[in-house]
Amino acid sequence: MGQYLFRSLGVAALAVLVSACSSTAEKPQPSPLPTFTAQVQVNKVWSAKVGEVGTPLTVAVLGQRVAVASSTGDLALLDAQSGADVWRLNLKDRIQAGVGSDGQRFAVVTQNNELIAVEAGREIWRQKLQAGTYTAPLVAGGRVFALTADRTMLAFDGASGQRLWAQQRNADPLVVRQSGVLVAVGDTLLAGNGGRLSGIHPLTGQVRWDVTI
Repeated sequence: MGQYLFRSLGVAALAVLVSACSSTAEKPQPSPLPTFTAQVQVNKVWSAKVGEVGTPLTVAVLGQRVAVASSTGDLALLDAQSGADVWRLNLKDRIQAGVGSDGQRFAVVTQNNELIAVEAGREIWRQKLQAGTYTAPLVAGGRVFALTADRTMLAFDGASGQRLWAQQRNADPLVVRQSGVLVAVGDTLLAGNGGRLSGIHPLTGQVRWDVTI
Protein backbone atom coordinates (compact mmCIF):
# COMPACT_ATOMS: atom_id res chain seq x y z
CA MET A 1 0.00 0.00 0.00
CA GLY A 2 2.82 2.40 0.94
CA GLN A 3 4.68 1.65 -2.29
CA TYR A 4 1.53 2.32 -4.31
CA LEU A 5 0.98 5.63 -2.51
CA PHE A 6 4.60 6.68 -3.18
CA ARG A 7 4.22 6.00 -6.90
CA SER A 8 0.94 7.92 -7.03
CA LEU A 9 2.50 10.95 -5.35
CA GLY A 10 5.38 10.81 -7.84
CA VAL A 11 3.03 10.73 -10.83
CA ALA A 12 1.02 13.62 -9.39
CA ALA A 13 4.16 15.70 -8.84
CA LEU A 14 5.30 15.05 -12.43
CA ALA A 15 1.88 16.08 -13.73
CA VAL A 16 2.05 19.33 -11.76
CA LEU A 17 5.55 20.05 -13.13
CA VAL A 18 4.46 19.44 -16.74
CA SER A 19 1.42 21.61 -16.22
CA ALA A 20 3.57 24.42 -14.82
CA CYS A 21 5.94 24.21 -17.77
CA SER A 22 3.10 24.29 -20.27
CA SER A 23 1.64 27.38 -18.63
CA THR A 24 4.92 29.35 -18.74
CA ALA A 25 4.52 32.70 -20.47
CA GLU A 26 5.75 32.95 -24.06
CA LYS A 27 9.27 34.22 -24.64
CA PRO A 28 9.47 37.97 -25.22
CA GLN A 29 9.57 38.89 -28.88
CA PRO A 30 12.19 41.33 -30.19
CA SER A 31 11.01 44.76 -31.15
CA PRO A 32 10.77 45.42 -34.88
CA LEU A 33 13.77 47.17 -36.41
CA PRO A 34 13.32 50.88 -37.01
CA THR A 35 12.88 52.08 -40.54
CA PHE A 36 16.19 53.11 -42.11
CA THR A 37 16.26 56.24 -44.21
CA ALA A 38 19.45 57.05 -46.11
CA GLN A 39 20.77 60.50 -45.17
CA VAL A 40 23.52 60.68 -47.79
CA GLN A 41 23.09 59.82 -51.43
CA VAL A 42 26.00 57.74 -52.73
CA ASN A 43 26.74 57.63 -56.42
CA LYS A 44 29.57 56.01 -58.35
CA VAL A 45 31.84 58.71 -59.76
CA TRP A 46 34.40 56.52 -61.50
CA SER A 47 35.74 52.97 -61.58
CA ALA A 48 39.14 51.53 -62.41
CA LYS A 49 40.13 47.92 -62.98
CA VAL A 50 43.35 46.77 -61.35
CA GLY A 51 43.10 42.99 -61.37
CA GLU A 52 42.17 39.96 -59.31
CA VAL A 53 42.28 40.35 -55.54
CA GLY A 54 42.49 37.06 -53.66
CA THR A 55 44.90 38.01 -50.86
CA PRO A 56 44.56 40.45 -47.92
CA LEU A 57 45.39 43.64 -49.83
CA THR A 58 44.61 47.14 -48.58
CA VAL A 59 44.17 50.53 -50.22
CA ALA A 60 46.49 53.41 -49.31
CA VAL A 61 44.76 56.81 -49.51
CA LEU A 62 47.29 59.64 -49.91
CA GLY A 63 45.60 63.03 -50.19
CA GLN A 64 44.18 63.22 -53.73
CA ARG A 65 45.72 59.90 -54.75
CA VAL A 66 44.94 56.24 -54.08
CA ALA A 67 47.39 53.34 -54.25
CA VAL A 68 45.94 49.92 -55.04
CA ALA A 69 47.32 46.49 -55.94
CA SER A 70 46.13 43.19 -57.34
CA SER A 71 47.12 39.68 -56.32
CA THR A 72 48.37 39.13 -59.87
CA GLY A 73 51.18 41.66 -59.45
CA ASP A 74 49.75 44.99 -60.56
CA LEU A 75 50.46 48.11 -58.51
CA ALA A 76 48.82 51.40 -59.46
CA LEU A 77 48.60 54.95 -58.21
CA LEU A 78 45.29 56.56 -59.18
CA ASP A 79 43.98 60.10 -59.15
CA ALA A 80 41.21 60.13 -56.54
CA GLN A 81 39.15 62.69 -58.45
CA SER A 82 39.10 61.04 -61.87
CA GLY A 83 40.32 57.47 -61.35
CA ALA A 84 43.00 58.02 -64.01
CA ASP A 85 46.38 56.34 -63.64
CA VAL A 86 49.20 58.46 -62.25
CA TRP A 87 51.36 55.43 -62.94
CA ARG A 88 50.92 51.67 -63.16
CA LEU A 89 53.49 48.89 -62.76
CA ASN A 90 53.41 45.11 -63.03
CA LEU A 91 55.92 43.53 -60.63
CA LYS A 92 55.82 40.14 -62.42
CA ASP A 93 55.20 38.41 -59.08
CA ARG A 94 51.96 37.68 -57.26
CA ILE A 95 51.37 40.09 -54.38
CA GLN A 96 50.53 38.73 -50.93
CA ALA A 97 50.26 41.91 -48.83
CA GLY A 98 50.16 45.68 -49.38
CA VAL A 99 49.93 48.51 -50.16
CA GLY A 100 51.93 50.55 -47.66
CA SER A 101 52.98 54.10 -48.56
CA ASP A 102 54.06 57.48 -47.21
CA GLY A 103 53.08 59.22 -50.45
CA GLN A 104 56.58 58.97 -51.94
CA ARG A 105 57.45 55.29 -51.67
CA PHE A 106 55.14 52.29 -51.96
CA ALA A 107 55.75 48.81 -50.55
CA VAL A 108 54.21 45.38 -51.06
CA VAL A 109 55.18 41.79 -50.22
CA THR A 110 55.02 39.03 -52.82
CA GLN A 111 53.93 35.44 -52.34
CA ASN A 112 57.62 34.53 -52.71
CA ASN A 113 58.27 36.48 -49.47
CA GLU A 114 59.97 39.43 -51.18
CA LEU A 115 59.49 42.94 -49.86
CA ILE A 116 59.42 45.35 -52.83
CA ALA A 117 59.71 49.14 -52.71
CA VAL A 118 58.50 51.34 -55.58
CA GLU A 119 59.04 55.05 -56.20
CA ALA A 120 57.74 57.21 -59.08
CA GLY A 121 56.32 54.16 -60.80
CA ARG A 122 59.49 52.07 -60.82
CA GLU A 123 60.90 49.38 -58.57
CA ILE A 124 63.86 50.65 -56.54
CA TRP A 125 64.72 47.57 -54.44
CA ARG A 126 63.52 44.23 -53.15
CA GLN A 127 64.57 42.19 -50.10
CA LYS A 128 63.93 38.53 -49.34
CA LEU A 129 62.10 37.92 -46.06
CA GLN A 130 62.65 34.79 -43.98
CA ALA A 131 58.90 34.18 -43.64
CA GLY A 132 55.70 35.17 -45.38
CA THR A 133 53.60 38.10 -44.33
CA TYR A 134 49.88 38.86 -44.48
CA THR A 135 50.23 42.41 -43.14
CA ALA A 136 50.72 45.44 -45.38
CA PRO A 137 54.18 47.01 -44.91
CA LEU A 138 54.37 50.34 -43.12
CA VAL A 139 56.27 53.15 -44.87
CA ALA A 140 57.13 56.00 -42.49
CA GLY A 141 60.06 58.17 -41.45
CA GLY A 142 62.14 57.23 -44.49
CA ARG A 143 61.91 53.55 -43.57
CA VAL A 144 59.91 50.49 -44.57
CA PHE A 145 58.71 48.18 -41.80
CA ALA A 146 57.49 44.61 -42.28
CA LEU A 147 55.77 42.23 -39.86
CA THR A 148 56.11 38.58 -40.86
CA ALA A 149 53.82 35.74 -39.93
CA ASP A 150 56.41 34.24 -37.54
CA ARG A 151 56.12 37.47 -35.46
CA THR A 152 59.38 39.05 -36.64
CA MET A 153 59.47 42.83 -37.06
CA LEU A 154 61.97 44.23 -39.57
CA ALA A 155 63.07 47.72 -40.58
CA PHE A 156 64.66 48.68 -43.91
CA ASP A 157 66.10 51.91 -45.23
CA GLY A 158 63.48 53.32 -47.60
CA ALA A 159 65.98 54.51 -50.22
CA SER A 160 68.46 51.62 -50.37
CA GLY A 161 66.61 48.64 -48.90
CA GLN A 162 69.39 47.98 -46.40
CA ARG A 163 68.12 46.06 -43.38
CA LEU A 164 68.49 48.19 -40.27
CA TRP A 165 67.22 45.88 -37.53
CA ALA A 166 65.07 42.84 -36.81
CA GLN A 167 63.11 42.04 -33.68
CA GLN A 168 61.56 38.60 -33.15
CA ARG A 169 59.16 38.14 -30.27
CA ASN A 170 59.60 35.03 -28.16
CA ALA A 171 56.40 33.09 -28.72
CA ASP A 172 55.06 29.79 -29.93
CA PRO A 173 56.08 28.81 -33.48
CA LEU A 174 52.51 28.99 -34.81
CA VAL A 175 52.35 30.89 -38.11
CA VAL A 176 49.36 33.25 -38.15
CA ARG A 177 47.91 33.40 -41.67
CA GLN A 178 46.04 36.67 -41.24
CA SER A 179 46.71 40.38 -41.24
CA GLY A 180 48.16 41.82 -38.03
CA VAL A 181 48.54 45.31 -36.61
CA LEU A 182 51.34 47.53 -37.94
CA VAL A 183 50.86 51.27 -37.41
CA ALA A 184 52.83 54.27 -36.19
CA VAL A 185 51.51 56.20 -33.19
CA GLY A 186 53.69 59.17 -32.34
CA ASP A 187 57.26 57.90 -31.97
CA THR A 188 56.22 54.28 -31.41
CA LEU A 189 55.47 51.40 -33.75
CA LEU A 190 52.50 49.27 -32.75
CA ALA A 191 52.97 45.69 -33.92
CA GLY A 192 50.47 42.96 -33.14
CA ASN A 193 50.10 39.40 -34.35
CA GLY A 194 48.88 36.26 -32.60
CA GLY A 195 47.18 37.80 -29.57
CA ARG A 196 49.92 40.20 -28.42
CA LEU A 197 50.56 43.88 -29.07
CA SER A 198 54.02 45.44 -28.78
CA GLY A 199 55.25 49.02 -28.71
CA ILE A 200 58.58 49.23 -30.56
CA HIS A 201 61.15 52.03 -30.93
CA PRO A 202 61.30 52.65 -34.71
CA LEU A 203 65.00 53.62 -34.75
CA THR A 204 66.43 50.74 -32.71
CA GLY A 205 63.83 47.98 -32.70
CA GLN A 206 63.80 47.96 -28.89
CA VAL A 207 60.52 46.72 -27.38
CA ARG A 208 59.15 49.44 -25.13
CA TRP A 209 56.20 47.40 -23.86
CA ASP A 210 54.32 44.21 -24.66
CA VAL A 211 50.79 43.20 -23.64
CA THR A 212 48.31 40.40 -24.24
CA ILE A 213 45.19 41.45 -26.13
